[in-house]
Amino acid sequence: MNSVRALLLEALLLRVKYTDSDFRTVCQALSRPEDESLKEFLTLVQALPLSKAKSATRQRAKDLLASIQDSDPSRYNALARLRERLLSRALLPTAGELRAFERWLGMEDVPKRKREQTVNAIIRFLMEVPTEVVQEAERRASSSSLSEDKSYAELADTILRRNKE
Repeated sequence: MNSVRALLLEALLLRVKYTDSDFRTVCQALSRPEDESLKEFLTLVQALPLSKAKSATRQRAKDLLASIQDSDPSRYNALARLRERLLSRALLPTAGELRAFERWLGMEDVPKRKREQTVNAIIRFLMEVPTEVVQEAERRASSSSLSEDKSYAELADTILRRNKE
């Protein structure tokens, strides 16, 4: 029942967003039985499982971590500890420090977003690099001079470049 209410609310949002004329035109198009292409399109759209689909890049970091818990416990422990400390603001408490950490890691063109989303993006990124880099990232996040010291950025660049080759 909640999904029906959510769908109705979204329909109401569309009703408010568009003009009466636009809405009437769509309603007329939907009510015409002779327009088979529209019916076919709506049938295809209805069959898509959009609300349940999650790409690997958008998968929650917590779920990704759970997938390596048994196969690589040391990596899991390092990433889970880092995630928890970042979320609790024990590490990198300000948004500026967190963004500087993203830059230090080499994450490109990161949009501003909520802290949990940023932390999850960092964890997803670190899932793809060697364990040594994860450990170095945790040490780096523990230090307080992310923006001042360029030597760690150079080290990370070297490690990340070597892994891409």
